[in-house]
Amino acid sequence: GLLRLESQTAPPTDRTRIRFQFAAGRELRFSSSGSQGTVQAVPGSEFNEKGSLQSLGVDPLSDDLTLARFEALAERNARSSIKGFLLNQKAIAGIGNDYADEICFQAGVRPDRRVGQLEPEQLDRLHRYLKRVLRRATLHWSAAHSDPGWLINSRSSGGSCPRCRHALTSLRVTGRKTVLCPRCQRAA
Repeated sequence: GLLRLESQTAPPTDRTRIRFQFAAGRELRFSSSGSQGTVQAVPGSEFNEKGSLQSLGVDPLSDDLTLARFEALAERNARSSIKGFLLNQKAIAGIGNDYADEICFQAGVRPDRRVGQLEPEQLDRLHRYLKRVLRRATLHWSAAHSDPGWLINSRSSGGSCPRCRHALTSLRVTGRKTVLCPRCQRAA
């Protein structure tokens, strides 16, 4: 899902699931294209005690996600697809479908490969680009969501790769639409 701060006068989209209204005509909106997103209202005193929050993995932008910890998480998820690993909220919290595709694209790995098939240098590159893509997304959050042209999956299947101009391909990985460049993201 996606959280956005909007004017109360702006019409909600068909994907808006919940709205929290504030003073001064602003509201926080949660939008989701499907049934993947959830929202929990929790009193502040209970925030750290809730089970679903306790089960969240490491914050991907924190100093806690070192290469060594990333490698250990990857080893525990060796049979998962790379995209499935990145989307696993119990391993690494907060990575969504769009950013998982972009991380794989930037790292030059196919999202449908198994984590256990990655060479050490590919795992290092995946860790590096995970941090880089999410930092960029954080810095340009509003721009990324109003004009997501810098994300690989904002280009549709049949569009062209921003690197090599080859046609992009769309497939399903872990039940999610996945956009990739078959030339830049080879299986081997």
